[in-house]
Amino acid sequence: MENKNSISYIVGIPYFNRHDLLKNALNSIQLFLKNTLVIDNSYTKELSNIPYIYNMVKIYTPNKSLSFAKAMNIFQKIGIAKNCDVVMYMHTDAEALPGTPEKLLELIAELKNNNRKWGVVFTNYDTLAAYNIEAIKEVGHYDINLPFYYTDCDWYLRIRQAGYEMINSNLPVKHLVSSSIKSDRKILKYVIENIETWKQYYLKKHGLNDREGHGC
Repeated sequence: MENKNSISYIVGIPYFNRHDLLKNALNSIQLFLKNTLVIDNSYTKELSNIPYIYNMVKIYTPNKSLSFAKAMNIFQKIGIAKNCDVVMYMHTDAEALPGTPEKLLELIAELKNNNRKWGVVFTNYDTLAAYNIEAIKEVGHYDINLPFYYTDCDWYLRIRQAGYEMINSNLPVKHLVSSSIKSDRKILKYVIENIETWKQYYLKKHGLNDREGHGC
């Protein structure tokens, strides 16, 4: 008999740099490690040379670095192919506090057992978040025309428009100040040069004005 509290899931982490932060992130989610996949987007594909990382989790090394949107789509497609209940996402510069992984799974099991129409469970926003596979199937994948910024705004808006709950669990997860983008001049330059274009695409796609799209 299936355990009603059993949740099938994968955890996806897109990696660009700062393997020291990634190590801390992974150490904070020991419960999830056997189901965790890290996409190595670093220029030198450095994770294959760092034993304490590749001995902990599965690593996927693409031929070319993937945008955030494309990485998230890979995680979602894997989750669907594996018939998972949930796809989770974690920032490399995040650390879950003790007990958070267990409580997150308990909350997801409760939502599933109560047949709630939920799309996303946040902790400290999406530093560690869980996405309902049924919602993913309905609203589709991330828009690759929004490779970094506004891609999450777009997806969360589509989730709300489809009538799914977005739940703030307030489970404790630390978010450090040293992000992947800030730690990489090349990515930072790319973002600075294109962020206004992405913003206008997002606003036009959903028929929003600047005020409505502010702080998405």
